[in-house]
Amino acid sequence: MKKLTSVLALGVILSTGIAQAADNDVAATLSVSGTVKDTSIGCTVEFIEPTVNMGTREMSSLPKQGHHVDGGQLTPVTAKLVGNCTRDGLVTPNIAFTGVVDSGAGNALVNTATGSGAATGLGVGIYSYAGNVITPNGSAVKATGNDRTMFYIGMVTLDGTTPTAGQVQSSLTLQVETL
Repeated sequence: MKKLTSVLALGVILSTGIAQAADNDVAATLSVSGTVKDTSIGCTVEFIEPTVNMGTREMSSLPKQGHHVDGGQLTPVTAKLVGNCTRDGLVTPNIAFTGVVDSGAGNALVNTATGSGAATGLGVGIYSYAGNVITPNGSAVKATGNDRTMFYIGMVTLDGTTPTAGQVQSSLTLQVETL
């Protein structure tokens, strides 16, 4: 229906232009072409492993939030990008990371573990392939591929806190930005 409406609208515009041409004007021909994509396919993000275990770390070895981190301290996460995930002109899609962040610097996911076994003063950092901080709820970043993306997560000590050992858990939403 949209395609038919677009073709009719283009025909009316071209007809109006021709009708207004004077008798002494010389006609010109414009070739029009384009492509119609099926946007109903959409894009789906599927984590290879929807639950990721960051393992056990020594408190003294945890990086501070918001700092570049060596990959050896991080856990890789891979997500498949299924369907039509790129806009026209983009080689790879833009990915947004969202979640509940700490109330201080706001660049680490909060620890949602509760109870007597929960750690305090710790959060979860998100990092690029190069170990650079990705801020949750911040600007979208380029995916590492057009059909999948990889990033890292790791436990971090939160600024202005005195961390205590215990369980750390959090959640993260990954979405493709097409605007």
